Amino acid sequence: MTLKLCDNTIENDKVYIKSDEKCGFKALFTSNDGSKTADITLTINGSNKEVSIKSFTIKTNESQDLELENMPEGKYIISYKDANKDLRISFYFRNKKYDFACSVCGRDLIISKTSLDIFFPSSKIIKEHPEVLGYFNDALKKGGFNTCYRHAHFFSQCFVESAGFNASSEIPRYGIDNLLGTFYRNSNADGPKEHWYKQSFWDDKDYLNYVVKRVFEKVNVGEVADKTPKTYHTYKFSGSETDTVRVVLSFDNTPKKGIFKSVSFSKEKQNSNAENVMNVAYANKLGNGDSKSGDGYKYRGRGAIQITGKTIYTGVSNKCNALFGTNYDFNTTPEKVAETLPTVQSAVTYFIWKGEDVGSNVLKIMDGDNSGKVTKVVNSAGLESATRKSKFESFIKDIYFDCKPKKQ
Repeated sequence: MTLKLCDNTIENDKVYIKSDEKCGFKALFTSNDGSKTADITLTINGSNKEVSIKSFTIKTNESQDLELENMPEGKYIISYKDANKDLRISFYFRNKKYDFACSVCGRDLIISKTSLDIFFPSSKIIKEHPEVLGYFNDALKKGGFNTCYRHAHFFSQCFVESAGFNASSEIPRYGIDNLLGTFYRNSNADGPKEHWYKQSFWDDKDYLNYVVKRVFEKVNVGEVADKTPKTYHTYKFSGSETDTVRVVLSFDNTPKKGIFKSVSFSKEKQNSNAENVMNVAYANKLGNGDSKSGDGYKYRGRGAIQITGKTIYTGVSNKCNALFGTNYDFNTTPEKVAETLPTVQSAVTYFIWKGEDVGSNVLKIMDGDNSGKVTKVVNSAGLESATRKSKFESFIKDIYFDCKPKKQ
């Protein structure tokens, strides 16, 4: 059986570009095993569902042409069956060779406004800065994100890191449960272990210098209050039996008979507490100084992928300049990363810089379908890995449904 499209012999998983207005499908059946006829079905994979276009039977030594007017782009499957064989060949058809095309399926990789809204359906940044669409397209092209799977991984990670592309700068707003339940594995010196995972953190009310949500404070003897402890929880640092702190998580309302009261902080106090959290959480880590240096807050998460730490700010800044011809100095002016254009460029650059930093081609990892491996590149603790995976899978299903992982 010889199968041709636009005068090109069809091979499995190849991309074919329309050559003229009458580009069509041609089948020539020759048999060496006694088969007299063959059944052929041509289908297209549309919206992740195979839709039959044409079915026909062809005789030995017979040639048949199918004029497919307005042949749509996509992944096609040819099913071929005779007396002895049952074969299946898939290929991709595109109306033109796109300037920025997927190296696997030939799809145009320029992001449309419709696709961007699927990636980030409720983004305030996009609403306020529609020019960001062009920023993504330019950065992804220059960064070499030239497969559908790289795009799906990239946008699924950005979705989680930037809260649906709504936050270009990390502003920590922790309650006591979130604080102690998040940083229990940060083993950096002068970090959470030394500051938070000890009983004095609760008993001496030091937590009031860090938390801002659902804050309660034990009152002095004789002071009127309306909250009585209901449930307690002991938080352990990395499973330790000695680096622990027991705190109250919930309260009963007991008007005028309680021993705790609710506390509200001013905006200035909330911001101060946020700084304290970052300075402890990232002290002596990622190139930062100790908790008193202010580096933790200065180099907190920013950008669509939330780059964090002085070392990463410096590395991404230099790589950005090499990729895009910019003149950034994120080390000196880290707040620049939160601006719209650098927010996008730093996110694209991060994956390339990270690959060079660890001696591995991260973009090749992104050509596969393992969201967990990509998540580890972005967030070593694997936080919110289920959401990242779910988003990746939905983007493949809804947008890049006719592509597949790239062979390594």
